[in-house]
Amino acid sequence: MIKITEKNGFTLIEIAMVMIIAGIIISVITTTLPSLIQSGKIKKTRAILEKMDYSLQGYILSSGRCPCPDTDGDGEENRVDNGTPADPGDDTCSSYTGTLPYLTLGISSGKDVWHNPVKYGVYEDLIKTTSSDFCDILGSIISFYGSNAYTSTKLYATDSANNSSNQAYVIISGGQKDKDGANGFFDGKNGTAPGVQFEISNKIANTDYDDLGKSVSFSYFNGKNCTGVGMRQLY
Repeated sequence: MIKITEKNGFTLIEIAMVMIIAGIIISVITTTLPSLIQSGKIKKTRAILEKMDYSLQGYILSSGRCPCPDTDGDGEENRVDNGTPADPGDDTCSSYTGTLPYLTLGISSGKDVWHNPVKYGVYEDLIKTTSSDFCDILGSIISFYGSNAYTSTKLYATDSANNSSNQAYVIISGGQKDKDGANGFFDGKNGTAPGVQFEISNKIANTDYDDLGKSVSFSYFNGKNCTGVGMRQLY
């Protein structure tokens, strides 16, 4: 007598259900994973900018002046001492916007998580100070802008409502890519070169802007270094 052995297997309906579930899982992963990766990179870039900001503050506290930007890509500030290296009062910068002079600050890299150089801009007068006159010059700047509009020939930032104000310095990452289609990874006003206008924006994650950055006000510096109270602007 022949014994018939039953074989267990999947029915077509079961296979179809597995394929549907697998498709849903793959769809969720492919939809959410890029945004999770991007969110992680944004968080890491903000941490990088924070580290750069601390390094800038340390340099300023020890030297009594802001560094000039790096304009030739060697990681060092491009400062012109005009023949008096011991006296920063007559110093100038090759340009007041450029990339972060990371070697001058003593850090290992001046790039963001996307491996692009971080842009740095500085208010002209603050590269000329010393530890002894820093607070006096800073106080004069604050007093001047207390009764005058912003100066468009020196570093200033503009917000999305088109309000402008001069800043001590800015550091900017261009973000993931060229969001505004202007053929550079910096978007909006941050993409102008070697312009002294930058953008304080609430447009992060908009279709035409993904830059990340910090803008440090005169009041923050005055508060932290001269009076003990201050405020730093983030954007």
